[in-house]
Amino acid sequence: MRHYRAQLEVDENGITQAEEVLDKLRSVYSQFTTLSETPASADSTLEMEVEQLTTRAVDSFIESMDDDFNTPRALAATIAYAKGIEPYANRKLGTQSLQLILRTFDYFGEVFGILRPMNARQGKGFEDLINVVLKIRDDARARGDWKTSDSIRDHLRKIGIGLEDTSSGVRWFMASSKS
Repeated sequence: MRHYRAQLEVDENGITQAEEVLDKLRSVYSQFTTLSETPASADSTLEMEVEQLTTRAVDSFIESMDDDFNTPRALAATIAYAKGIEPYANRKLGTQSLQLILRTFDYFGEVFGILRPMNARQGKGFEDLINVVLKIRDDARARGDWKTSDSIRDHLRKIGIGLEDTSSGVRWFMASSKS
């Protein structure tokens, strides 16, 4: 991403990098969306850490946008927030922290026009269908049928659905179809 006054240079490498960044942001966003469905009891120390990290990220984002719409720096603040907040997905966060994280991602995403629009088409029927496909993939993995498992992952990626295998199971998110 370039400042609006800088000459725009478009090349395949830049597009690929942008897709990778967007996929990572969507993956982190998806993690916290899933966690928000079953929040833990609040830990005041964690709540304070999340609030401080979020406040610094939002302040940096706003300062960047107030600096003559410095979108590259604002995007850098968004990416830094995703990297900084992601480790908290492995900790027991309460409802307040999870909602703050999601609101922050929604705010950043709304300014850049990312995250939410891709997730908007995820209705209940769509999610149910993805869960059926993931069950078939899990069954293939349990049988040691890696060819089928990998094929399912590849086909999902081609239609814009990323998978991430975690210790608590597979997580899916909307992704770039080319990455």
